[in-house]
Formats: sequence, C-alpha cells, structure tokens
Amino acid sequence: MHKDAKNMDYVSIDFEREKRVGRPSRSDADRMKTIAWYHALANGRRPVEMINWLPFSDVDPRTIYRYRKGEVPPRRDFLNSRSEEFFYAKSVYEVGPLQVPLWDALWGAISSKDISLANQLMPGARWPSDMLSEFFFDDGDLAKISDFRAMYRLGKERSSASDFECFVGAIRVTRAWGEMASKNKSIFHLLLNGTMAFPGAVAAIEQFGLREPIRKWISDYLRVGDSAERGSQSDCPSFSNERELAYQCEKAEGQRIQVGDGLRRALFTL
Repeated sequence: MHKDAKNMDYVSIDFEREKRVGRPSRSDADRMKTIAWYHALANGRRPVEMINWLPFSDVDPRTIYRYRKGEVPPRRDFLNSRSEEFFYAKSVYEVGPLQVPLWDALWGAISSKDISLANQLMPGARWPSDMLSEFFFDDGDLAKISDFRAMYRLGKERSSASDFECFVGAIRVTRAWGEMASKNKSIFHLLLNGTMAFPGAVAAIEQFGLREPIRKWISDYLRVGDSAERGSQSDCPSFSNERELAYQCEKAEGQRIQVGDGLRRALFTL
C-alpha cells in the first residue's frame, strides 16, 4: 500500500503483479485516455513539479513522464482512489474531459441516434444547401462550421462545455457516415478541424493534452496520408488560429444583429 495510504485513501494492490513481460504496444485509445488522466491530475503542473507531488512520491520520475505521453496505464490504486483529485481524474479516464463522452464518440458503437444526427446535420454526407451564415461571413467554409455549431446547439442548454460537446458531436456525425466520410474527406476534415478550433473546444483539448493525439485520430480515420495531402486538407485561413476564429464569429454575429434590427425597423415602418 502507498506509504500515505491513510491520508490518500488508496486501495491496496500488489504492484509486482502489475508488471508484465512482453506486453503488446498500447492502443491509441489507451494512450489518449492516459494522457487526459495525467493532465487532469497535473492541473497545469509541469512534470518536474509532479515528481514532488505527494501522491506520486513513490512513483519513478520516468514513469511520470511516461504517464504524460500515455505510454503506460495508470496504476490501479490511483484509478481506484477515493481521493477527490483522483476521483475526478478517473471520470476523465472513463468518460472523457468535462464529463463529455469523448472516448465513446471516438471508439464506441454507432447508434441509431448518431445516424439520425448525421442525416439531420450533414444530409448525404455533405453540407446542407440552405446555409444562411454565408451571408454574414467573408469565408464560406467558416460559415459552414458556424452553421453546424448553431444546428447542433439548437434546443440544447448552453454550458461552458458547449463548444467541446459540438466537436464531439462532429466526431459522431463523421463516424456515422463511415466510408462516405472517407470518400468526402475534404468536407469532414474541415468539419472536424473547424469545430475543434472553436474556443471552448480547443481550450478543453489543450487542457487535457489531446491536441496532437486527436489530430492524429482525424488524419488516420479519414485516411489523410502524407504531409502533402494533409497540407491540402488543412484548416482554412479563416480559422488557422483560435483568436481569428473567435473574431470572425463575433463579427458575423454583429452583422446578424444589424440585419435583424434593420428588418424589424422596416416592418414597423410599413
């Protein structure tokens, strides 16, 4: 048992039995979940600071760095700890960041609800034809992403995780279309990278160290192969960075308000 078990409320475990010889390489799912778990515990601390963190006081420094890269799974006593910090990290490990089911979206079974959502938001594995946002954005691709977010949010209660939920919804839509998404990879590459760039989504992804693993998942799923192909499928200039995306969305929203006010004034003067 950990030497501070009385304080940390760990579950007793025989660590020697955890060691396996010749174990297979870890899956992308295991890696990504461990990376998110580690960042949930670190909460902004650097690896060198985690070495001196009391709960990790009996963990080899190399193992801490391997947790950060997702190379080894969390110890079971850490996962099963009833300590508040570890309990929160376990929810990230089992469900996903911010209690949004990212892991299920990436690797879970596709449901009839997912298929219905895909038909509603991306009929025929393409962008809907009646996209009103194109009147308010200078960039047509950014308009498509904005409309997708607006349609996904329709009827849902807003929260601090709304942007991240929209990105996870985009993953479900992409997987629901399956092979059709791969055939129309330019559309779905834009959808996934665009929804990932919204401020709330990218903040969550970076907080849990998932930017590069998720980008790799997108490229692998859509079979975006070499660097030249990835370059041709890259984010459009309008949201090459999150600040620019936020600015463009605010600008478009201002234009919507102006148009709406103008229409109301016109109606009242008739």
